[in-house]
Amino acid sequence: MAKAKVKLYYTSSQYLDSLPVNNGNIIFVPDSNVFCLDMSNQRFTYSTIRTFETETQRAALAYPNEGYYFVEETQVF
Repeated sequence: MAKAKVKLYYTSSQYLDSLPVNNGNIIFVPDSNVFCLDMSNQRFTYSTIRTFETETQRAALAYPNEGYYFVEETQVF
């Protein structure tokens, strides 16, 4: 199995288009509340992200499987 190299980026939406597509990039864009994954020579953008302070708050969500979430308390995405 081939190993994948991953690079994490944190940028603003103003500079997102200037970052070239490179397979393995994970890009967080907090000012537009999205993250992007570069795969198969394409950039895929995901915009359904919810942030919770605690795991208890996340667990209380009625539909936890819709979209993505980040828990500040545990630093889990």
